Amino acid sequence: MPSSLRLSATDFDLVTAARHIVEDAFALVPGERLLVLHDAPRRDIADALWGAAEDVGARVMRFDIGLVGARPLTSLPAPLVAEMRQAEASLLVIGRDEAEAPFLVDTASEAAASGLRHAEMIGTRRRGMIAGFAVDRTRIVEMGRKLRDRLQPGALLRVRSPAGTDLEVRLPATHRWWERTDAVRGAKAAAGASGHPVESLPHASLTSHQAHVRGTFVADASVGTARGEVMGLLGVEALRLEIEGSMCLGVQASDSALQRSLESLIRVEPSLARIGAVHFGVHVGLLDAVGEIATDLTLPGVHLSLGNRGGEGPFPTRVEVGLAGQKADVDVDGVPLVRAGRIIVT
Repeated sequence: MPSSLRLSATDFDLVTAARHIVEDAFALVPGERLLVLHDAPRRDIADALWGAAEDVGARVMRFDIGLVGARPLTSLPAPLVAEMRQAEASLLVIGRDEAEAPFLVDTASEAAASGLRHAEMIGTRRRGMIAGFAVDRTRIVEMGRKLRDRLQPGALLRVRSPAGTDLEVRLPATHRWWERTDAVRGAKAAAGASGHPVESLPHASLTSHQAHVRGTFVADASVGTARGEVMGLLGVEALRLEIEGSMCLGVQASDSALQRSLESLIRVEPSLARIGAVHFGVHVGLLDAVGEIATDLTLPGVHLSLGNRGGEGPFPTRVEVGLAGQKADVDVDGVPLVRAGRIIVT
């Protein structure tokens, strides 16, 4: 009996999502090796990926990072380097800890130097993985292309949400989108620690590192910090940011620990106050937020990241904090494009 069929007896939805990762996101072929670096709480994800890979004749090497040292890891241990150099692709699926920023940088740099197809699922658990990989990738790719054609250089995006978002995003005349809708691409060796883009799964967004942002943004879906991971779906405990000139001027949250954690990150690394990325989610199969940032950033609509880890721009940062809202309306040059978190392009 195929491995994924044995696993499906207990968790069919997780196995289906694993198949999409193996066959669509990484496009593994017989004989290729995918290294899954995971932590103990995400062993179920690693096991599902192992079964899905075996069914297509590929191989998954599972490695619990907790076996090489106490967390937080602050560098890439030699045993993990050795494992990565035996693979064609690698996936990091662990919980979030800001103290592990150097470890994440080292892992991405080693993947780039080795030419691996590398991606991350930081903070993702079963629910987010299933929601993020519930539909065929071709539908997401098609929607991404449609929206890219609508979101031309010079366009003005206006974003409003019931939670209080009132945001303007201007695309400069030289603007170009990074289309994060296709399969994970092979990394190229980086000139520095932040010289290559970091790919996060699921792939279902258009990302800009050039847009100009001003106004109020309310992250009522999820926030990409360790405290945000613990809180999950924010709802009424949303994080509110005031932005001018693509700079975050103030942060407010009803959860004082969430507010303090973000303010502390910005004090340590002031460039985190900059809006490092604007994400336009194009996940046509994702109807509601799940409270996991990697998946929520693909919700239809506009989301933001503070900082810019591994992307374009003159202000790279060691960490990047994703900020996801929900149920927003988006107009482009006065023309409706998203209503209540639903894309209305035909």
